[in-house]
Amino acid sequence: MKKITIINDHLAVGGIEQYISSLSSMLEENYDIDILVGYRFNDIPSYHISAKNNIIYLVERPYNQDLIDRLRRRKKYFKYIEALLWKLNVKWIKMRNEIRAIKRIDSDYIITTRIFDAFLVSLFAKKRGIKKIAIDFYYPTKMHEILLNWATFAYSKVIVLNEEVKNIYRNRFKNKVFAINNFINTDVEYISDLNNKNILSVGKLSKNKGFYDLLKIMDILVKKDDEIKLFIIGDGKESRSLRNKVREMHLEKNVIFTGFLNQFEIEDYMLNSSVYAMCTKNENYGINLLEAMNYGLPVFAFDSAQSAQKLLKDGSGILVANRDIYEYADRLYRMLHNKKMRDFYSDRSLEKVQNYSITKAKYAWINMLEELGLGR
Repeated sequence: MKKITIINDHLAVGGIEQYISSLSSMLEENYDIDILVGYRFNDIPSYHISAKNNIIYLVERPYNQDLIDRLRRRKKYFKYIEALLWKLNVKWIKMRNEIRAIKRIDSDYIITTRIFDAFLVSLFAKKRGIKKIAIDFYYPTKMHEILLNWATFAYSKVIVLNEEVKNIYRNRFKNKVFAINNFINTDVEYISDLNNKNILSVGKLSKNKGFYDLLKIMDILVKKDDEIKLFIIGDGKESRSLRNKVREMHLEKNVIFTGFLNQFEIEDYMLNSSVYAMCTKNENYGINLLEAMNYGLPVFAFDSAQSAQKLLKDGSGILVANRDIYEYADRLYRMLHNKKMRDFYSDRSLEKVQNYSITKAKYAWINMLEELGLGR
């Protein structure tokens, strides 16, 4: 059986990590899979990785970014500098170990998910016949495009998540760029009955995800109906600040932070919500939006997020222009108080998500690999 090595920074929470979980599960029947991981942040991966797949960690004792940020905020400068130097040392050890590991890779092909890893693979993966594939998850700014092209000079393919990005890259990457839609397992047993006033949002608690705007929207909604609740699933750098903001706005009874949850726990919240709300400022990935649609949730997003724009521009969900929180709140309020409207958009969600089934993605991946001479 042919062999794949997937390289990624970690297997903690994140859209890329969720993609790796799905990709490895999808291909494990056809290939042996090694996953080369930079940092071991959790005892077990946040998303399911089959026991068939071999996980190799490069650094067992990673740095603690939350501690570093906390020391800086508290102005404990000596300890902050000490922790920062430890972080730099760990990053050096990780890079050294990664180079050594790449030199030893005996797989038939290597898949990378980040520009720096792609550059190391281009330089150090020297075994004859290895095909190198980069997956690019980011919206193509000109600088990103230049760096990606520079890092993948020894690559056979660059995989992007939609045809729009492929067309942007075509002039620079020529036939090396290949589009395969994002994907999820659409075979779920239950969908939401949409019979409550619960709003769900899932994501890393970072500034880019727009949770501060979502709290402003909730402030507007709760003044009209104090039975509306928002559940935020995830963790990240902005966790403390967002929780403080909720207290300042006196929304403690209406906004609930769950912290990090596993896939099965998230499913419970999907089934017990009536709307999914995303306020991301810009994003080219959108896996959480697809997951929500898969459970029949009507979905809301701002059109500044490229992934949402692509998914919802045909009316499959509510797409709000110009990051207008008042229009967002008004339309969300009407959705929560109109069951027929929720049922209509639930049907649109379920119809649209079939275009992103794991079956279609697997067919595209296998065909692409066969064209590279792998899997024959």
